[in-house]
Amino acid sequence: MAKFNFRLSKVHDVSLLKEKESQKEFSEAARKLTEEQECLDELKLEIKEEYKKSRKQFSKSFEAKDAVIRSNFDRKLQRTKIERENIVKGKRKVVEEKREQLSEAMKRRKMVEKLKEKKLYSYKEKEKRIEQKELDDMAGRRHIKANPRR
Repeated sequence: MAKFNFRLSKVHDVSLLKEKESQKEFSEAARKLTEEQECLDELKLEIKEEYKKSRKQFSKSFEAKDAVIRSNFDRKLQRTKIERENIVKGKRKVVEEKREQLSEAMKRRKMVEKLKEKKLYSYKEKEKRIEQKELDDMAGRRHIKANPRR
């Protein structure tokens, strides 16, 4: 009985490596997105706290100089928030791209694995037919030996 040899085993190996690589890239992109989202959440919390501080400060006294400083500071925080939101949007896009790449890599691997399974099944069926033929030949020879023609 000959050993099963899948001709596309190297393709299968490469598809496994690409899938693992895609998985790592996806995980890294998701981690970066989480980090950026946490930074954005912290910034939003800081803006909320600063808004509360400014309301307290202006309820006590109102000076134009302080209002200008506070206004500039608030605008800077808002610009930073918008920048962070844009960064998060970009990271989400990257995560989606990596997710699609991972999905494609998984599809390719599964396709090669199904092909391998089909080839293995065909191989086993062929081996069964060969074995059955050999058994039939042996049985026929025994029968001829046991019942020689006279």
